Amino acid sequence: MMTGKIEKTWLSRTHEILKDVRWTYVGTRSGVFRSFPGHRSRRNYDPTKRPWYQRTLVSPAKTSVSNAYMDASGIGKVVTVSQAVFQGIPSDQDMLSINCTEDHNIRGGCPCTSNTQCLSGKCRTYSNNKQVCAGDHVEAVTALDILYSDFHKRVYDLMKDPDGERSCDQNYTCADGIHTCQTKCYLIDSLANLVTDPSFLTVSTTDEREYQRVSLGRKEGDIMKLLIQRGFFEQNLRVDFQGVCSVSPYAPKVTLDGLIKTPEQEDDYYKNKGPIPPFRNEFGCIQDVVGYSSNDKALGAGRIISGMVDGPCRDGKYYLAGLPQTNLYLLVVENWSDYRQSYFYNFNCHISNKVYDAGAFRIVNGTCAHIEVTEPLDNKKKCPALMNVELKCSYNSAAMLGFIPSSIITVFNLIIFYFIHS
Repeated sequence: MMTGKIEKTWLSRTHEILKDVRWTYVGTRSGVFRSFPGHRSRRNYDPTKRPWYQRTLVSPAKTSVSNAYMDASGIGKVVTVSQAVFQGIPSDQDMLSINCTEDHNIRGGCPCTSNTQCLSGKCRTYSNNKQVCAGDHVEAVTALDILYSDFHKRVYDLMKDPDGERSCDQNYTCADGIHTCQTKCYLIDSLANLVTDPSFLTVSTTDEREYQRVSLGRKEGDIMKLLIQRGFFEQNLRVDFQGVCSVSPYAPKVTLDGLIKTPEQEDDYYKNKGPIPPFRNEFGCIQDVVGYSSNDKALGAGRIISGMVDGPCRDGKYYLAGLPQTNLYLLVVENWSDYRQSYFYNFNCHISNKVYDAGAFRIVNGTCAHIEVTEPLDNKKKCPALMNVELKCSYNSAAMLGFIPSSIITVFNLIIFYFIHS
């Protein structure tokens, strides 16, 4: 079994490698899940539905790093690093029947020079320095979880300036000689979500909205605006007709005891337990969904973007560079200061951050998104997709009653008499 062979590699790792790793696991496309060390998962846990699995399928040639999120087993905030496990390359005998002369969509086992040539999207280098395309399909995704605090420390230790000046989060005097500035460093993913931010260390684990899928625009709206103008981030808009809204304001989800449910408690919990259905805070609604995606071509030949930012929130100089073979980008802001945010309710700063934030926003009567226009939604490609479902028409045959008992006839007559005279 494939997952049995990969376990031998897990067991051969040294303590130095494992000291920051909490879980190592693999999920196959058939739904098999194997973890080390072994621990209990929810009964309905499906690895193919998890974000770490889906994220790797989108970019199988890259090492994918997730945002911080609450671990399903309850150990706290973690970051997942995942890679694709491809189908094995064909044998030498099978390679005789494969055409390797094409320039693109090359089959697994054929020679290659770049990932874009391969059908699988992965050009691998083997021990003999021979570059061939990986197998055509992703058979599984292997991943490991690191506590966010450990991941954050490792990343910021790597980005320290050897001279001790202007390192990440290092304070120094601004150019005006009055205010205090610092060098701000962020890791962001291809969807413009923050992977690292110092504030993630202090927020509560149960308050997922403050560290999971936090957009760069929510924290640095001025810089997000410039990156959109330069074509690096592209805005994606859609209407969700099956959105989920809440009755009461957002609050961290915990049990009545104030603790997060363990997998065992979630298996034993029934939403409809008891004679009275529990209160449901969510209801269906229509939402505007705003998202972003990166465009690596905007980085240019130098693979870096730089410029000056001077907005309602702050000013400074920023640099953005991609991390090779990953879904991450490093954003560094020099002379970063938040003194402008200390102005008496800086409306412009709040508006700037809100305008360039990502998320799902409810469409209600009276908002701009609810204004009726003459052009139908179908022409704007905003209607939900229709599925042609063929319904089978069938019925059950019944036999005629040859004899009706007199008692049934009497009861039937009494019912008719009652309704006529009532």
